[in-house]
Amino acid sequence: PNAIVRKTIRGMLPRRKARGRDAFGRLKVHIGVPRALRDSERESIPDAHLQRLRGRYITVGEIAKNIGWKE
Repeated sequence: PNAIVRKTIRGMLPRRKARGRDAFGRLKVHIGVPRALRDSERESIPDAHLQRLRGRYITVGEIAKNIGWKE
């Protein structure tokens, strides 16, 4: 799943320009919560809550399973 997210974000960046390459180089994608952040307090953004979605959606995990990823 982390490769799916990386490739999706790469498609959103101007990767042929130095600014886009630098931004993509700084990108870190993790499966789960990184060890350094596990004990820190989590922040919730009410306006971005899943229950506010009106349309249909699919999770990255579901996409990964459909293309053959095994946990």
